[in-house]
Amino acid sequence: MHGSKGGMALARSEPVKTQSAEAVDVVKLLPPSFHDDLKSNSWNVRINAVEKLLKLLDANPLLDPKACYGSVISELAELISKESNPGVVAVAAKCITALARSLKRKLPLLPRILLPAVCFRLKDKKPLVVSALAEALDAIMETTSMEASCCFVAEALESKYIGVKAQTALMLSRYFVHVGSSVFSCAKSIRLILDDLVKLSSDSDAAVRNAALTALGAAKAVVADTESVLYMEAIAPIKDDRPKMNKILMQEDCCRKDMEEKNEVREELAPGKRGAENLSCQNGNLKPTEVKADSFTMPDNTVPDETHHETPEKENLNAAARHDSNVAVVKQKLPESPYMATNKEPVLSVSTFVESQSFLCSLSDSRCQSSLCIISQWTHERPTDLVITELRSRMTVVCKLSLFGLLWSEDLNERCSGIDHLMQPHEMAKDTFILGRGLFLKWSCVQLYANYFPLQSHALKLIRSILETYIDRDESLSDSDAECLLPHVLYLFESENRAVRIQVRELTVFIAKVYPYDIILRLLTDALARSTNDVFMSECINIMRVFLNVNPLDYVVPQVLNFLVSYLKHKSAIVRNASANAFISVYARNVYDHEDLHQYTAIIPDILDRLDEYKKMNMVESVIFDDLYNDCPFKDNYPRV
Repeated sequence: MHGSKGGMALARSEPVKTQSAEAVDVVKLLPPSFHDDLKSNSWNVRINAVEKLLKLLDANPLLDPKACYGSVISELAELISKESNPGVVAVAAKCITALARSLKRKLPLLPRILLPAVCFRLKDKKPLVVSALAEALDAIMETTSMEASCCFVAEALESKYIGVKAQTALMLSRYFVHVGSSVFSCAKSIRLILDDLVKLSSDSDAAVRNAALTALGAAKAVVADTESVLYMEAIAPIKDDRPKMNKILMQEDCCRKDMEEKNEVREELAPGKRGAENLSCQNGNLKPTEVKADSFTMPDNTVPDETHHETPEKENLNAAARHDSNVAVVKQKLPESPYMATNKEPVLSVSTFVESQSFLCSLSDSRCQSSLCIISQWTHERPTDLVITELRSRMTVVCKLSLFGLLWSEDLNERCSGIDHLMQPHEMAKDTFILGRGLFLKWSCVQLYANYFPLQSHALKLIRSILETYIDRDESLSDSDAECLLPHVLYLFESENRAVRIQVRELTVFIAKVYPYDIILRLLTDALARSTNDVFMSECINIMRVFLNVNPLDYVVPQVLNFLVSYLKHKSAIVRNASANAFISVYARNVYDHEDLHQYTAIIPDILDRLDEYKKMNMVESVIFDDLYNDCPFKDNYPRV
């Protein structure tokens, strides 16, 4: 049931063959160590625990509403919020889906506990996680009303994270179609939600704008005539914006067609008609076609974003790609950012993506392997013309002419377009892409040196997407790839563009998922020692601080702190502050033996007093860990050494 959905490579050892028809208290069937296993330091233990729960839920779809599910639901919510392993999060989300769809409205506290956790975790960009969370969110919304969930949904729509806003808006588009006009029964709640969606229709991120307009179109499709005034008042701020209104109207048509099709399916599945069809099938020795009517899913009918004019790179198409008669450019529903992942993982078929429609060459493994050997003279230094020429030559083996023309175009906007084509799910699933990952990583590094923010941002997204393929295939980044990739990524820490630096912060921390973070720390210290740029040094120290708190190792912490001692007396205030924050965060986390840190109190005698100052200023959390959007560690008004 829930376990086979989503295409996830999980160790679900044996399919459940039988299902209980009686209400069952699955809490009593859980192993005694269940709650302890969820808190284990080993992700294997944690994933085994949630998989056991999922198997029980699959085998017992009818749950006893009188059982005590509070502790289990709270544990799942905490796991969703804090878990770093995407596989564990995905299975936990499937457990939530199963619980919600079985208990429905029999457990009123379920949405109150789970909605905030699931919505917040939608900031994750991993398609595997986003898909499972989106399904869980749909299931949770089935258990509640708009009036009861309004405050949680509104909070998600007002989040600072792009993924949370985009995926919540997409959920609302499906929820409106599922519930119909009854969603307008509480005028105050729906007006609050519509107002937030109207605000998001002008968001700086295209994914959020599209999702908001999609939800507004779905709402228009279900609003009753008696409530149309409320709807029109809500969208009044954008009623004269023709591109936005066109998208809303197009989405309204899509939703209406979708609802009509589902009504037809229900009629087809009506008992009388279904029996007649089965009889005719038996008489004709034909097997009836199975039809699945999922009342809570809606096809992602999207249209090109015409509501924002700050992304000209999206509007450019390469002439070679348009006029090459041998390559047909497939018009499909592509995400404009990693947050616009579809709710179901893409299903690839020969009829959908034929070879002639791909931008990558079809290569035998042997040819591809022999053609993609290591680029000679590629180092951590800025690529030379000779290296770039060799890279261009190698890429002709894996890229068709149309894609090659985009990626190496003199028009930097066309290079962005080439990345968009390359990041299509069906392209990244091809063996040619997997075998050519090293080339595409190096090509991305070359683009980081272009003084053009949209291209740098696109290249960083491509690097992250490539690294995600390592996670999906349970592979690790090789030493040579890591050592020749990270220095080029860190180069952008010198950028004056804060948005670029934030992307680099996120990507650097993400790299630790496919490469040992203690070795990354060594690469950071090497880069830090070579630099004279104050902003670069502060950014590197900030990343080192995050690593120290993610998973502190006894032998790593003192090494890093000893290295940072000299930076406590640096001439630059932002470097001093970043270094001091690294020391203070180690004390504040209480995960390392303070007795071993006494030597540093001689260097920073009042370090504990400074920690108290941070607590009084409510700044401890931002110093300790994970908000990579926060520049607090670099502010001059922090306590100085």
